[in-house]
Formats: sequence, structure tokens, C-alpha cells
Amino acid sequence: MTYQPSGLGLSYNSNDAELDDLDDDDMIEVKPERDIKPVISDGTVHTEHAKHPVWLLKVPKFFADEFQVAFDKGGVELGKIIEHDVPKGQKRKLTFAVSDAEWTKQLPKNYNLNLTQTGPRGLYSFTVDPASKAATGITGQVVMEAIAQPVPNEKFRAFKKARMALEAASGSASSSKKIQMVSKQVAREAEAIGNMGAISRDKLAKQVAVSGELMVMFGLFCGLLMYAGVLECGSMDFDTVEITHLLYPNIKKTKLDRDEKLPKEDLRTELFGAFGEHEYWNFVGLEKKTRQPSGWLRECLSEVAKMVKYGPYHGMWTLKPEYRLSQDQQDTGIE
Repeated sequence: MTYQPSGLGLSYNSNDAELDDLDDDDMIEVKPERDIKPVISDGTVHTEHAKHPVWLLKVPKFFADEFQVAFDKGGVELGKIIEHDVPKGQKRKLTFAVSDAEWTKQLPKNYNLNLTQTGPRGLYSFTVDPASKAATGITGQVVMEAIAQPVPNEKFRAFKKARMALEAASGSASSSKKIQMVSKQVAREAEAIGNMGAISRDKLAKQVAVSGELMVMFGLFCGLLMYAGVLECGSMDFDTVEITHLLYPNIKKTKLDRDEKLPKEDLRTELFGAFGEHEYWNFVGLEKKTRQPSGWLRECLSEVAKMVKYGPYHGMWTLKPEYRLSQDQQDTGIE
């Protein structure tokens, strides 16, 4: 059976010291209280309660786990929803306090409610046949949706600390998110690969490894061609990005929104500015920055920059020494 807050008694507990100063007007009365029992499916979906207002309350997983165990046993009072007075014009402030029961002893007691929907949007709650899981009746329409977030007080921090310690002891904390530092080489390869979309670290590592192996084989092949006199030394000019798209043809290249072709001097000025920001660039990065046709960009780029063939920056572009000296003089104002 689908759980709905309106089917439970949400009553004020005068023993709660934090809520002693609240009046009855502060409490949100949820009624009518109805005991909805599962019905064996006969192919009919009952709709007589389709307009009954229901609140959809999204709670943390640790809360849902404890509640489900208690709910299966029956006779559960979930808690109370409190609406606080706020200055006119401000958002409604609602909080949720769980009932004082056996199943809530280890749980944080107070939650802020973040309203995400304040009107009906065609969402309904149903009863279902436990055996066939088929819907047997509509029990209400969702008119309010909210997310319950624990109030960040000392009790919640102590609960969270104890929970993390328990997960660490049981080994279940291994699935939590971790920050892992990668080497500069892997980071550089990832940048050089360029626009591949979302990719996992393991997949990236495998592709980088395969790319490295095939580039070595490609280099040996070019060396054999040079040795045979078929290929002249220096006539091959490729970068890691182009090789990557040869290796992975199913990866879509991002179509850049390019501008019209700039005059050569203007484009060279842009390139000098780019190399003034960073010493090394991959070709895709320069394409994005200059927004120029790749053929025209490569032609102008090869006049002022060279591709690094070895070392940690291989496959990336840097200014030729003569232009680097000229650029340094301009930056420092030396004539």
C-alpha cells in the first residue's frame, strides 16, 4: 500500500520541549483520517477518494528505511507538521517533527520542509494488490510536495558521525564519493582528447593507454616509411586529438560555431595573445578560442608555433623560439 501522510494521525505532543510554546493554530490539521486497507484486485480501480488531498514528503534514505520497518508492523504515527509565523511577503516556513516512538529513537527529530510543489500536477496515490502489484484504487491526489532536510544541529551531527563510523566499520563506506588526484600526464591526455562528453576515469585510462600504444605503433610505421624513402622527415604533422578521432570514429566531434576567416595578421595577433595566457595549447583549444576554420588556423599556427614531439607536452603547440622572444619583448615594453 502506498504510504500517504494524510492517512496518519498527526497530533501535537506536549512532551516535546522544543514545541511547548506552540498553539493549536500552529499545527496543520490533516483530515479526514482514514484506514486504507489493501484490496484484492478484481480488475476494477476505485476512484471515490480521487480528490482526497495528499502530501508527498520526500525523506532521507536512513529515515525511509527505519519508517518502512515500523510501517510494516502497523500502528505508526509519523509525526507533526508545523507552520511558523513569517513576515508578510516571505515564503511559508514549514518544519516536520517526528513522533517520539521506538522506531525514531536513533533518528534526528526535526526537519526543515522545502516546498517544491504547492498545487496539484496530476500525481495520485494508489492502493495495490500485494500479490499482483496491480492498482486497486486511487486514495488521493498530491496537492503539496516537499523535501525533508534534517535541521543541522548537534543531534544531527552526532547521528551523522555515528552513521559514518558504522558504515566504515561494515565496509559499506567504500561506495561513497572520493577525491582522487591524477598525474599531470593523465590530465594532459584528458585535455588533449577534448570533446568526448562524459567519460568515466576507468574508461579514460583505458583509452589513454590504447591511444599511447597505437601512437607508438603509428610512429614506428612512419619511421619505416622514412627509412624506405617514401615519407620525408618533418612532412607528417598530427596531434593527439586527430589521432583520437581516428581511433574512436564513433565519438562525435563538436561542431564549433565559427566566425569568418580573419586576415592573417589579425589571426596571428590572436594566437600571440593566446600563447601569452598559456605556454602550451592543444589544437581544439585554439579552435574554440579563435573560432577560425581549422585549415586556415593550422596554416597560420604552423608559421608561428611548433608542435611538441616529445616529453610531457607532446602533441601540444607552443610558440617558436623567435616569436617567443619577440612576444616577451612586447610584454615587457622592450623596443
